[in-house]
Amino acid sequence: MAWRTADGFCVANADTGGGSGRSLGRKPHPRGTRFAVATVGTAGRRSGGWGFFGGLVTAAVARVQIELRNGTTRSAATEPAPAALDADLRTFLILTPSDGVPVGPSYAPVVPVCTLLAADGRVLERLTNSRRPRP
Repeated sequence: MAWRTADGFCVANADTGGGSGRSLGRKPHPRGTRFAVATVGTAGRRSGGWGFFGGLVTAAVARVQIELRNGTTRSAATEPAPAALDADLRTFLILTPSDGVPVGPSYAPVVPVCTLLAADGRVLERLTNSRRPRP
C-alpha cells in the first residue's frame, strides 16, 4: 500500500500472520539517494515461504535488481505508481524466497544490495545496506 503525506510518501505492508512495516520517503531524499523514494520489505518467515522487497522510485528507474544475502539476484520492471499519489513515480515489487536464516540485528540483512537501472540497462544508483551482523 502507498499514500502521500504532508512530508512525502509512505509505503507499508501488513502480514496476515501478524506484523507490519512502513517507510516514509520524499523527493529529494534526506539521505542522498537520487532515485529511491521509499522502500519496504519483509523476509520469508519459514522455509519454503516468501517475503518481498518493494517501494517507490523516480520515473527514471525502469528496473530494480536486488542481491539477496545468499548472493542470488532477483529483479523486476517498475510500473507507474498509483494515480492517487499525484506524482511522477514508479513502483516495484520483488518476491524474495526464504533462505531459512533467521532475521534480526544479529544477522546479515536479507537484501544487502539494491541496484536501480535505467531503461537502457545503465546503473543509475547502487544502494547498500551497511548494517553488519552483531557478534
